[in-house]
Order: sequence, then C-alpha cells, then structure tokens
Amino acid sequence: MKNFKLIVTTIIILFFIIIALFFAREENQKKLVNYIYSFDKSEKVFEIVKSYENEGIQYLNGRFLEWDGETLKVSDSTKKELWTKTFLFDNPKMVLNENRIVIYDELSGVVYLYNGNGETLLEHDFEKPIFNIKVWDQGLIAHLKLEDEEKILYYNLERDKWEEVSFIDSFPLDYWINNSNNMMYTQMKFEQNQLFSELFEKLEENTEIRADLQDEIILKTLPFKQGYIILTDMGIVKVSKGNENITRDYDLVHDILIDGEEIYILYGDNLEILDRSLETIYKNTYALSYTKLHRHEKYILLYGDKSIIALFNKEDRAEYTFGSGVKDIRSQFNDLIVTLKTGVYTMRIENIEPEKMEE
Repeated sequence: MKNFKLIVTTIIILFFIIIALFFAREENQKKLVNYIYSFDKSEKVFEIVKSYENEGIQYLNGRFLEWDGETLKVSDSTKKELWTKTFLFDNPKMVLNENRIVIYDELSGVVYLYNGNGETLLEHDFEKPIFNIKVWDQGLIAHLKLEDEEKILYYNLERDKWEEVSFIDSFPLDYWINNSNNMMYTQMKFEQNQLFSELFEKLEENTEIRADLQDEIILKTLPFKQGYIILTDMGIVKVSKGNENITRDYDLVHDILIDGEEIYILYGDNLEILDRSLETIYKNTYALSYTKLHRHEKYILLYGDKSIIALFNKEDRAEYTFGSGVKDIRSQFNDLIVTLKTGVYTMRIENIEPEKMEE
C-alpha cells in the first residue's frame, strides 16, 4: 500500500513538473490564453475610463507632465501639482519613457535625468551639441555629431559609468538597451560602392556583430528565437545563429511586432502575420491607414493618426476613432494610455453590455 501511494505521489509530482515546464514557454502560454478566450464571442468596445484634457500634456506612470520649453510641471490624476522645475536653456528638449524624464539643451550639451518623483539620477555636461537622446529605465544613450566623427554614449545607471562607440567611416542608424542591459546599435557604411548595414551588441569586454546585411538599411530589430527579426527598407530579414538569413520583401513597411511565434507586419494598407519560417498565415487589407503595432493584454492593436483597432486571434474585436492626432500608446496593467495632441485618455477594452428590454 505504501509503495502504491508513493507511485501515485510521484506520478502527480511529475505531472505538475511537466505542466510547469510546458507553460514556462511563452508560445504555450499564448496557446492556452487563445484557447480560453476563444469561447468569448461577446462584442467589444474601447471605453474611456478617464481623460486629462490639456494640449501638449504627456503621461508618465500615473503622472501628467506639462512642458513649455522652460518649465516642467508634474501633476497627479486629480491635477494636483507634485513638483516643478525650470530650465534656462537656449534649445531645450524633453524625452520620456514609462518611468524616466530627460531634459537637455541641444546646443550646450547639458543633460538632466529624473525619475517620476523629480529625483535627479544624472547630471552631465557633454560641452558639445547633442544630436539625439533616447532613455530607458536602465539609463540613456546620447548621440553626438562632431566635425570628424559621430559618437553614441551609453550611461548605465546600474554600472554607474559611460560606455562609448565612435563612428568615423560609418554612420549610426539606431541604438537601444537590450534585456541584458547591453547597448545594441546599428550602423551603415559604404565599401567598394556597396551599402552595408550591421547590427552590433556592445558587451562589457568587447563588441560583437549580430547581423550583416548588404544593400538594405536596418530600420528596426527585435530578438527572436536566439536570433533577430530585422525590419529593413526592403522588407524583413530573419537572422539566426551563423548569420543564416531568411528574407521576405515588402513595400511601404510601417512596423513589425512579435507575439509568441507569430510575426506581425504592417505595410501599405495591409496587415500580414507570418510564422517562424516567414510563411504567411494571415493577411488583411484595411480601408483606414494603420502605421503602428502595440501589444495590450491579449490583444494586438493597430493604430494610425486618429484610429485604433484591437485584434484577438486574428479577428477585429473593437475599433475607436479619436478627434485628435495620436502621439503615443502605452499599456499600464489593464489600462491603455493614449496620448493625443489635446490630452491623455485612459481606456479599456470592455464587453458591450446588451440593452435591457423595456417592460
């Protein structure tokens, strides 16, 4: 009897281990979610939960920012002012992500990095004009254009140091921080009258090339299956280990997004979904123009200047048209934060409640 109980207990433990390992994979989690929600055939609608109407307002993790080029005011959702700062710059710029604020003077090269509470995380003076700055929670990257070269400099908050890459015979195209807290960048160069664009990862000890494309310009890069999906001016390229490439040509490409093992690509007026071999598994053409993709909860969102549509399981489930131009869309828990030229909307995708019959 004891042996029987031991065998049963072992089988149950092995069963739960197998289940845990199965659902540790993102694509299997997605399959389960799709299966559960496949029974939900209710009509959906975008609902406005709250709005903050003010031209030029921007959103930062529950706070609202007003920036006039000199004074930065940060308020909560009740419009209570939390903190304010004033900058006397000749050519001021502001850059945001979900949790960080960068204010810099494009001409003098002075940079300030803040968190949402107004605490200074970095103050630096490049003493040279700044061409561009991008910010993440892990730090920021500054792009300088000098007389004889260009530079990108990454300040890593965790390591508390600057990392630098110089470009003399090439040009930086894009730069970002990956999940390993390393700087990634793409560059373009000409050799023997041929165009090359390359993808690099800057490690702590050295820099390694991740992709090398000829006669194409890299526009966007996403990690995928131990390699990368790269959006170029010619279409998309799947780069695997050993630089083995699979390509698909597209015209008028707008954006790409990866959801599990599916690759979404917006081009022209079309949405196409590809599998891991870049074979088409779904295609649709829209009357309205959508230029951006965003993942929100179980939905894939397509949005353009004034319109947004939510897809689930390759079906259009909800649509909304704004009266003003869309500047940015972000997700925060169940909320969709939509920044317009005239204010900020907090929205959710809800079921359409059936109308009650009159007695």
